[in-house]
This record gives sequence, structure tokens and C-alpha cells, in this order.
Amino acid sequence: MLLRATSLLFTLLLARLSQAAPLTILAEEWPPFVYLNAVDQPAGMAVDIVQQLQQRTGDIAPMQLKTWDQANALLRSQPDHMMFTLGDTDDNRRDFTQLGPIMVASVTAYGLPRNAAGLARLTATQLAGEATVAAQDSIAEAAALEAGFRPHRTRDSEQGLRLLLGNRVRLWVEANTAVVPILRFTGTQAQAIAPVATLSSLPLYLSFSRGTAPDTVRRWQHALEGMLQDGSYLAIHLRWLPMEAPIEQVDLHSHDPALASPASDTSATPPQTTISP
Repeated sequence: MLLRATSLLFTLLLARLSQAAPLTILAEEWPPFVYLNAVDQPAGMAVDIVQQLQQRTGDIAPMQLKTWDQANALLRSQPDHMMFTLGDTDDNRRDFTQLGPIMVASVTAYGLPRNAAGLARLTATQLAGEATVAAQDSIAEAAALEAGFRPHRTRDSEQGLRLLLGNRVRLWVEANTAVVPILRFTGTQAQAIAPVATLSSLPLYLSFSRGTAPDTVRRWQHALEGMLQDGSYLAIHLRWLPMEAPIEQVDLHSHDPALASPASDTSATPPQTTISP
């Protein structure tokens, strides 16, 4: 009897130790994806997605908004941490388990709808020679220069949009994260402009630290796949990035051999899992 009780106690102890630790959720402020609203609560497109995932996974710990240095240090040194959103880079694939993308940060050249088709047919060199504007010292200006454009610098993005709408220039270069807020601020309908060419693009992922329990990652994977299947992801995407194509597939890039095999939930979309070196 004593041996059986001891064995049962040992089994219960092992079961308790094998339970995944609570997941700590980190983010860096990056409007309009992540920011603090008027009542100092996290808000933004990425926040909306992660909050929906929290409801589905049960990982409901409050989001912790940190500086980049603080969040990065925690993610690299502590297991059971997840940060959103990080780019799909070689370094991040090597150092973290990445799930997503949940969105794509891009810089796009926009034109008037009546000109967009003709502009899109131009070669890259020809397009770069068109009259173009971008806000000074912005990521849009940097991307335009990198792509070979010589944009006229405007004092802000609103001025650039007005120059395009006034047919003073042929292209307005802007980050997709900023387009919808600028259109709303200026009272401009989304149909008034049209994308011509994407100058830079960076898929953004949920990144889990080394040592995070595989069951935790799988739970988030299934939740994200579920959002894509039932339309809840699309609803969030349309609210924030109505001019962009939504994400249609979930990928999992991991260094953890425990995540190499497909998830057992056959009701979800088959996972696309890549084991990184």
C-alpha cells in the first residue's frame, strides 16, 4: 500500500512538473500595430489579433509593453516568453520559434486609380523615374531611395497624399501601417488611391523564446489557424489594412525538434513547419 501511494504521488508530481509554465507576452510600441490608447491600454492591429488568440488559448497574462532592448533581452534569456511582432529574418529564425505571419509591414508606391495600371506596367527603372513624393526622414523615403527612386521630400505624409490627389505627382510612397490613418485624417476615401508597386516587405511573426513548451506553441498555432478559418482574422485585417491582401496560411519556423512533426489536431489546417538550423 505504501509503495502504491508513493508511486501515485510521484506520478502526480511528474504531471505537475510537466505542465507548461505561464506564457509571458511582450510587445514593443509600434503604432498603429501596437500602441497605448487614451486610457493607457494596449491597442492596435497586432494587439487585436493577440487578444483574440489569448481568448482561444487561455494564455491571458497581461501584455507587457517594453522598450526594444528590454523585450529583446527577456526573449533571448527566458523560456516561456512570446513577443509580437518580429520580422522574418535569418537571425530571428535561428534564435526563436516563429509563428505566423500575422501581418506584413510594407512600403508601397500609390498612384491615382486612373494611372495605376499604366504605371504598374513600367519597368522598375522607368517607374523610379516618375515624379514621386515621400515624407522626409521616414521609412517610406528610405525604402524609395533603396529602390532607386529620387523622391521629392514633403514635410509630412499628408502633404504627399494631397500632392498625389492634386495630380501634382504620379506616385506617393508610404508605409502600409500609416496609409489608413492618413486617409481618415484627411477625409479621403480608400478608393481615391491605388497601389502600384511594393518597394519593401517584411512579414511579421509571433516569436517564442527558446525553451518555451512545445504544447504552448502548438496551442497558439491551432488558435491562429482557427482565426484564419472562421473569418475572425479577416475581420481584424479589414479594419486595419483594408487595401492589403490578408494572410492566408500559417507557418511555423522552429529550432525545436519537438515541433518538427505535424500537430495532432487534424481539424486544423495542416501546419507548414520548418526546422531552422
